[in-house]
Amino acid sequence: VAGMLVWQGTRRPLRQSPPSSDLTADMESIVLPPSLAATGETAPISLTHPIWTFDTQEPLTIAPVIARDRVYVSAGQTRATGRILALNVENGDRLWEKKLPTFPDQIPVAVGDIIYIADRGGILLALDRHSGEELWSFQARFALAGPPVVVDGVLYLGAEAIFALDAATGVVRWRRELADRVVRPLAVAEGSLAAIDNERMIYLLDASTGRPRLSFPLWFNPLGAPETSGNVVAVAGERDSVQALDLYAHSVPLEKTLRYFWTRLWLYGGAPRPPMPRGYLWQVRKPTDGRSYLVGADEERFYLALEARAETANTSSRLLALDVVTGSEIWELVLPARMAGGPAGRVLQADTAIVAATE
Repeated sequence: VAGMLVWQGTRRPLRQSPPSSDLTADMESIVLPPSLAATGETAPISLTHPIWTFDTQEPLTIAPVIARDRVYVSAGQTRATGRILALNVENGDRLWEKKLPTFPDQIPVAVGDIIYIADRGGILLALDRHSGEELWSFQARFALAGPPVVVDGVLYLGAEAIFALDAATGVVRWRRELADRVVRPLAVAEGSLAAIDNERMIYLLDASTGRPRLSFPLWFNPLGAPETSGNVVAVAGERDSVQALDLYAHSVPLEKTLRYFWTRLWLYGGAPRPPMPRGYLWQVRKPTDGRSYLVGADEERFYLALEARAETANTSSRLLALDVVTGSEIWELVLPARMAGGPAGRVLQADTAIVAATE
């Protein structure tokens, strides 16, 4: 045991060459032109008099993305019709159109001069967002578990494994396999990466090397992506449950084995109650059987959307603000319908308000 502890503490990660760019997804860079700005403090844009419309001839199943002077629309529901289009944000004119190998599966991500789009076949395309020209592509064996995450020139993907690619060139920097395939979108913050696999395990890894730091079993089926705030990462799911972990926690060799026997002794009265597992911060369990999704976070709160199961007659939902440190409920808002977008729904935040959209 002593030898393993010394080895764990002294081994160093392999040196990686720096990324060929410092691309980072920055939602603050999205700026609407003056013609699309609010028409007045109390006068929202009228849906009966749109500024422009564009008909793709098919239902849109993925939300469009606005990046500066472009609107990127993912369209198509078959191999023959899958495509991505770039429209002029001011007048809706088609600027370019790119045929996809199959059809889009995730919301596109625009970073700098590149837009990344994934299709159902597990292919990620990096396109010049101005011309639609293909810059590079990456093929996974399974469909991607969520849109790519781009931080400091590195692009992270989840599929049959976790991949870290150079965001500018597509060169694989590292790959890490988990116990099973990744099934939920990744979260990357403060040098740490959180991933959830098909075995209901959440993993914390070093984002620069892919070295695992901690794995933690979930007692519920997770839904949506993990959310981070400071040193806390949280994940929500079925049975209206939320689990929060220390984003920087590290496992200790043989800890799980020792805990297993300690717990058995405690159950039979032969030992005191074992401490909480390493990395555990808090959990929330509501006395309902609905679904919960984390739809945002800031420095003080996680925002949690709770909705009844689809088979019930209840079409309302609730939006809760949970304290980042303790998980205690700060406030609750009852909404007349389910959050728009389901697991992909988000709340938008301003200096003094948050905005939540319903169906």
